[in-house]
Amino acid sequence: MLTVLLSACVPPFEDPQPESPAGSGVEAHLPGEYSDFKPVDLDDSQVIDGYTDRVAYSPGDSIRLYINARQDLPNATLSLYDIVYNRIGQVRGHISIQRMASGKPYQHGFGYRLPLRFRLPTNLRSGMYLLGGLIPFLVRADPKTSPNRAVVIYPSNTEAAYNEEGGKSMYSSDRARTVSFLRPRWVRWFQKPFLIWAWRNNLPVDFICDADMDDYRSIERYKVIIPIGHSEYWTLKARQNFDRFIDAGGHGLVLSGNTMWWRVTYSADGRQMHCSRDWHVDNWDNPKLGYLVGRSLGASFTLGGYGFARDGHPNPKGGQGFIITEPASPLLAGTGLKKGDLLSVPTDEYDGVPLHFPAGSSFPVWNDNAFNFAQRRLIGFDHAVDVNDNRGKPVHGTFIVFRRTPTSGYVVNTATTDWCSAKGIGGKDGDKIQRITRNALDLLLADRSPL
Repeated sequence: MLTVLLSACVPPFEDPQPESPAGSGVEAHLPGEYSDFKPVDLDDSQVIDGYTDRVAYSPGDSIRLYINARQDLPNATLSLYDIVYNRIGQVRGHISIQRMASGKPYQHGFGYRLPLRFRLPTNLRSGMYLLGGLIPFLVRADPKTSPNRAVVIYPSNTEAAYNEEGGKSMYSSDRARTVSFLRPRWVRWFQKPFLIWAWRNNLPVDFICDADMDDYRSIERYKVIIPIGHSEYWTLKARQNFDRFIDAGGHGLVLSGNTMWWRVTYSADGRQMHCSRDWHVDNWDNPKLGYLVGRSLGASFTLGGYGFARDGHPNPKGGQGFIITEPASPLLAGTGLKKGDLLSVPTDEYDGVPLHFPAGSSFPVWNDNAFNFAQRRLIGFDHAVDVNDNRGKPVHGTFIVFRRTPTSGYVVNTATTDWCSAKGIGGKDGDKIQRITRNALDLLLADRSPL
């Protein structure tokens, strides 16, 4: 029989360890997050899996932590780590062997019982944290702070869509149309190196999750919003709030690819996400939905595609990163990149814009201004693999900058799923990608043109 001791009976955090000093330059070392985690506390090794009752919290919020342990431990001590595995505190309570709920746990949640409850400190820095070194949750910033900062949108919807825990994901052969957030979840490789780099370098950024985008108050006090990694699944309200923010003069720094591809909705209690993954019903680039992705981001996966050869689609020309077309761009300052150089970002999926190659030139121009942008510029391109039936027309990954109107904010769109991954910010040209990211952030925070 399972029992629980509420952690409210004891101080929730004990023996905090000092945080490692943050670096200040783009050359800061990316730690070995790709190696196996080694727990500090013996009880951490007793954790099999678990999840929190929400993806993101504010400082001072109460957390319900559902733990499946290897054995019953009435007075377990679990460590709380930041994203670079500095131990910053401990949680004490009763953890137990759990049983997964029967009947579609991928859809209805794992149903673990008897949560361990504790309250977050009010001074916790915004970012990703790991309980027991294994169970992630996000901390937002105090809403009364964060002037002159940017906010990162953590792709929690994409994380849920690809999550196989409980037997299915939205990508299983018999795919799920509804998935639960109340399952074990993991920080995906598309964004983890960025999270680590941003933390170590003390970037002026806070964090929210996808669901927070449905409330404009989550972003209105910021100057820049930053989708990262593989930010594929967006609600209508999130898209409207993104556009509202840009139209009001805020800026976008899109460090993601295959962005805004699928439309999703949430259950009334926010515990589930729904998407048919039927192009005719829930694809944002279906003209019948009346809200093309290019309106928001300039580029879309429709005119991009795969970078790497896969699923029987060869890509002899590209997939390795961006060929630079605009070396004088302020985004590239300090990188040493010249016209025709390759910025190495081996890519899974690209977003793109229509390109035209003038006769005799190996450098394209962005020749279609379908959305009547006031200003636009192509910084780099790559040859992509068409997977969206463009009827033989070449498609490309495109690193772009644009401004919708003379009074709107700027949008910098790197348009690759791997800018924030170990192949991008943690890869061969990681120093250059870090520099470009800092350049973009510095320019946008100062309301200076990145064109």
